[in-house]
Amino acid sequence: MTGNPSPDADTKTSTASAESEYQQLRQYEQQYDTKQMEIRKLASIWLLAALGAVAYLVRGDGSKAIVNPMILIGVVGLMGNIGLLVLWILDQLVYHNLLNAVFLLGLRMEYANRNNPPIRTLMMLFSEKRGMARYQLLFYLIPMVFLSFLVIIALLAWMWHVTDPSQEPRSGFKLIVPLIIMAFALAIPLWVTWRRRDLEDFKVVAKEFGDEEFTAYLAGSRFEKVLSAAYQQTSQLHSIARGYVHSLGMGDFDAIPYDSDVELRSPLYPGGSSVLLVGRSDLKAVWWAPLSNLIAGTEVIETYVNENLSAVTIEFLCHIKAPACTLRIFDRFTINPEGRITSQENFFDPRDVTNPGWREV
Repeated sequence: MTGNPSPDADTKTSTASAESEYQQLRQYEQQYDTKQMEIRKLASIWLLAALGAVAYLVRGDGSKAIVNPMILIGVVGLMGNIGLLVLWILDQLVYHNLLNAVFLLGLRMEYANRNNPPIRTLMMLFSEKRGMARYQLLFYLIPMVFLSFLVIIALLAWMWHVTDPSQEPRSGFKLIVPLIIMAFALAIPLWVTWRRRDLEDFKVVAKEFGDEEFTAYLAGSRFEKVLSAAYQQTSQLHSIARGYVHSLGMGDFDAIPYDSDVELRSPLYPGGSSVLLVGRSDLKAVWWAPLSNLIAGTEVIETYVNENLSAVTIEFLCHIKAPACTLRIFDRFTINPEGRITSQENFFDPRDVTNPGWREV
């Protein structure tokens, strides 16, 4: 039979597309995470190189140097800070902001569609609702502050002739360059500390979505709301599956929340699982009708929910009246956001019903 696709078919396609897009976000996040990791490796190498140069100057014979070793230590410390600053800009202002864009989109999708697993919502809760940028800042800030103090100590030592106390402290024009170096060395960690304030201000960017409720949700950091909804969704899926088994045992078809265009695959349907039975009315007339005379009762063993909270599987025992036997069944259900079953597939061996006594042959 042919015809125009049903609205439910379009909804299923749209839902599958949204789920695929949500899963693809992780690819972008992984790409930016990798970039940041490589930049931090370079930062570590740069810091070690700067400290190695300082150690070389400290241990060397400064009497033969064209430039005083203390001045050189100050310059090396400043260059170390400048290098770390450049890498911090690439890491935090470029790639971390790109990562934040993907992360914010993920938060928006988790908020709009409670079927998505609340991965990023949990991340925000575990980071005290503030993100991790403040901890990443320490990776750069601590070495920057250390190098700044190293610059100041080295240049003060040069000004006061620490290596040769018999000389008078330097003054006048000779102090201009060292003071400029010290000022720059101190300004770098101060600027980084000031600039990081806007790194994870999601609520400002979220306004561009045009969703006032979502913006208020971020501004109030009410991430528990999504987590609570996800828990409720999980509980609903378990309840639907267990309710189905209970209704099956009681012979109450109308209590099962089937969608009007539900799809079923079952080994007991004529043609087996390869044939798709579509429509709630057909399920009741063709598949369900003979079951009331067959089933004596059911026992739930366990239920399982998938990652994106769109499907549930239940394992149960189904006791058959005649021929007397017990079937071990797995049923998988796809559930729409309205809590209705849109597809179902039975997994079990039907031979105890269709071919009694087959075990004795």
